[in-house]
Amino acid sequence: GGARTRSIVMRSRTGTVRFVDAVHKLDRKPLFIRRC
Repeated sequence: GGARTRSIVMRSRTGTVRFVDAVHKLDRKPLFIRRC
């Protein structure tokens, strides 16, 4: 169904945005990056 695909796309989009935001936050903390 189209509804299923749509919800998956929305989830992946928000997930990507959150991931990018997390990366930007980690960018400001070099020590945290080294930890990971």
